[in-house]
Amino acid sequence: MFTLETRAFGNFNKTDVFRINITGDELESLTNDDLKGYTNLTSLLLENNSSLKTIDLRGNTSLKYLCLGTCDNLTELRLDETRIENIDLYDLVSLETIELDDRHLLTLHTMLSENITKQFLNIEDTILESFERRIAAADEGERKTLLINAYETYLKAEA
Repeated sequence: MFTLETRAFGNFNKTDVFRINITGDELESLTNDDLKGYTNLTSLLLENNSSLKTIDLRGNTSLKYLCLGTCDNLTELRLDETRIENIDLYDLVSLETIELDDRHLLTLHTMLSENITKQFLNIEDTILESFERRIAAADEGERKTLLINAYETYLKAEA
């Protein structure tokens, strides 16, 4: 299994790294153990990563920005007790579980897929100052409309 620890980034001091961008690699999961030593890491970009299935960064206090573009097989995203201020969930079509709590999320960019429903969504004590919805599917059918309405109702109830 490919991990960040086995990835050859070069000869440098991990404490000097503030941003990592991984595109097209075969990363299957990402945890805080993978980021051990990157104490000043504030931005993480994972794009076109078809093997990525789970991300568990619970308790990570250094990361402020997370971009997950076109990670088609990502099903679980756990970011409880983090300090992430900006997260981009654009193009996550397989996402089933999102856990966000005790967070001050400034911006939530997301594409709602049919897999994201109220029972999978756990957003507690969250301040949402802006919410941008992107729906990439051509079919704007009744089921998708119901999901969007349920999600918006959930956000209003939590406010």
